[in-house]
Parts: sequence; structure tokens; C-alpha cells
Amino acid sequence: MAKKEPINLRRFDELNLARLGLISVQRTIPENLTRWEVEHETDGRVVRVVCAGTTEYGGVPHGIDNDISAAIINLFIESGSPEDGALTFTTYQLLRAAGLSTSVRYYNLARESLLRLYSSSYLITEGWRDHPKRRWVTVGFRYVEKIEFTSADGDTLDGKSIIRVVIPKELVHSIRAGYIKPLDLQFMRSLEQPTTRALFRLLDAQRVDPEDPSRTVQVLQVDLLEWAEMCKLVLPTAHRIRRALEPAHEELIAKGYLASVSYSGRGKKQNITYAFAQGVLSHPISQELVDVLMENGVAESRARDLVRQYGEQVGEAAVRMETMLKSGFRPRNPAGFLVDLLMNPGKYAQDGENPENTLSLEPSNSKLELDRQVLSAEQGEQQRLREEYDRMSPGQRGEYVVRTLNLLIRSALKPLEYDLLQDAVVQGEVDGFQLIRSASTAVIQKKLSHFIEDIRQLLY
Repeated sequence: MAKKEPINLRRFDELNLARLGLISVQRTIPENLTRWEVEHETDGRVVRVVCAGTTEYGGVPHGIDNDISAAIINLFIESGSPEDGALTFTTYQLLRAAGLSTSVRYYNLARESLLRLYSSSYLITEGWRDHPKRRWVTVGFRYVEKIEFTSADGDTLDGKSIIRVVIPKELVHSIRAGYIKPLDLQFMRSLEQPTTRALFRLLDAQRVDPEDPSRTVQVLQVDLLEWAEMCKLVLPTAHRIRRALEPAHEELIAKGYLASVSYSGRGKKQNITYAFAQGVLSHPISQELVDVLMENGVAESRARDLVRQYGEQVGEAAVRMETMLKSGFRPRNPAGFLVDLLMNPGKYAQDGENPENTLSLEPSNSKLELDRQVLSAEQGEQQRLREEYDRMSPGQRGEYVVRTLNLLIRSALKPLEYDLLQDAVVQGEVDGFQLIRSASTAVIQKKLSHFIEDIRQLLY
């Protein structure tokens, strides 16, 4: 298998977490801050959020916890958003995904952050969006429901530590339902301070309509004290709130995300008005991509906004839609379907596509001659399993192979190796079904070490 350049994966943020601002933007907090509670009214709903942490791990989530939580969400999405909410990665992968240094100091900070996200609980009343059912619900959870990690001394993290976490079912359900928004992690990583990165993530979510994530605003006005609560700032006066936010405002203006920040009113009755820079964090407008959307019935202004937001992904969605149309699928509203396919790429894997004809790949030859010995099983059952696999889309195959191998061989492969293997399956360079059969044979015949050696030879 030829060595390939890294894939530019799409990055996202889950809208509930981002809009609620569950992590304080402050880099440091008082040692005894182990609980906060905020309440506000939105569209006739009284939204109440309570967070409870512990002094053992540094109080309530804050600082780089924002970066770590965003990284976990994207690692989860990249792993195929498994239904059980479980994902495995190394500390190095986590820090790289978060855009943080991979020095020893940050290994220690990552450990503290993960344990803080694990030990802090949230109760959100009438403020969590169950988007598929289009309703607001009450939920209670932790960012990390379960955690385990390997370590040379049993307690600290290093670059070789393998971490396994399980995220809450509420978050899994929301991500799998497509209640997400694009997140420019490259820009977020370019911001110097944790406070600026956290404020950017909150602003970028607040400008999105929670009931229609495709709609964004160019100007956002917020009450100063309510905004301080959204940012979880532990500051008693309007003057101190403004002073705490000023460095983040200056950096976001300097980096071109905000056009301006202005204040109106006096004292505790002040408002902040954020004006977002035109076209910020967007892709260049390609008239060719605009035309693709318009040819499918999307209005020109809407088409330009989508191209600005999604760039080349518009062309990818159009190609995928064309493949589905050739398979016999006929959407009732082509324009609406194409937009939804663009914004929620995993939504139609089973419901809208004809899996028998969609994006099928022929397994290619590779340097590794996979063991083709068939397990002692009924031929008809093997044929049925093969047919089920062939009906999957490339993405489904990659998810299925990684999930099944994880059950068979657990930590015999590193998380990064799982990622590379998943990519090879998705690209059609490895026959995933045959790979699973070979793994099963290796386990039964106690030849797992040889199997792992062959896999690593293939990957590297």
C-alpha cells in the first residue's frame, strides 16, 4: 500500500455543548469553586444548568478542558460515532487533536483535564435540544462517563498511554442525529490563549440558530451579566467582566474573526454587541460550486452561503447524491435533500441510500497476503455475512471493521493503527471482510502476533 498524505478530515462541534458553554473560559479558577448554577429564559423556556465538580481534580471544568472536550468530540466522530460511545486513543493523539503541545507538562494537564471531565456532573433543565424530535429536554450527564488508561507507573500519562473513554448516550445520540456544526479547528488552534479559544467556540455556536443550524447571524447582542454566566466567569462587577474578556476580544479581532466589539448601557445593564467579520472562517466562493447547488434548485444566496461554509464538500455531496440517484433513489425535494446531505453526511447511510448500489468498492491488491483460511462455519452463513458487508457504504465498512477488530484483538493494535487501518478499508485498499476472518482465525489458532506483524507491515 502506497504511503498517502493525511486526509483533511471535517471537524465539527456538537451544538448543545457549544451553545450552553458548560466549561468556564477562565484559564484558572478559585480552588474552592466546585459548583456553579445559571438560569435564564429563552423563548419562554426557563433554562437552568447546574455543574458540580470536586477539589481533588481542580474544581469545575475550565481552561484547556475546552480544548480537550473538543478533541474528544472530533476523535469520536472520526472513529465513526459508535453507538456505545466508546473510543480509544493515545495521549499523543488527544493532544494533537486538541492543538496542544506534546510535552510532559501537557501530558500531566491532559490527565487532570480528563479526570475533571469525568468527575464533574451536569444537570441541564429544559435546555438540551433533542433535535430529531424537535423538542427541548432535561438531561443529566458527565462529559466522560467512563475512563481507563495505561501508564508505565499506573497513574501518569505519557505519549504511549492508551486511553479509553465512553461519552454519554445523550451526546452520542445528538452527534449521530447530525446536531453538529462545522468547527474550524485550524483557526481555533491558532489562538494563543485558552480563554480566547473557549470564547471563540462559544461565539461560533451562539451565532447559530439552535432550531435550524443552517442559519447564522452576522451580529450578536448579549446582556453583559448573562454573557458572563454563559462564559462561567467568576467575577462580581461589570468592569472586571469587561477587563477579563478584553484580551480575547482583541485577539479575535486581530485574527479576523470579529469585525468589532461594542458596549451599550451602563453598569450592570450593559450589553455587548459582537459583529462578525464578513466571510470569516469561510471558504472562497467558487462559482462552479454555487452553480452545482443552483442546478439542483438551491437559491443563489443560500448556495453562496453554503459554499462559503463547506467549500469543496459541496462537490463531494453532489457526487454522492448523483451516485444515489443512479441507484434508483428519488428524493421528493432534490434541493432540500442535497443541502441535508451536505450538512449531515451520515444521516442517509441507511435511510436514504440504496446500499446495494452505493459507492461499492472492489478490494485492491496489497502487499499483505491476508490469510484466507475460512473458519469452521456454515458456508451459507459466511455468504450471508459477505453480502451484508458488500451492501455497506465505505464509511460503514470502515466503522464495522474497526469495531469488530476491537472486539477480537482489543489493544493489540494502537489507536493510530486502527485509524490507518480504517482509512485503508474506506479507500478500498484492504478487504475488510477478509481481514476480520483472518483476525478470527489468528485468535482461534493462537497466531495473533503473526497477524499483528502482518498488519503493521501493511500499514507502515
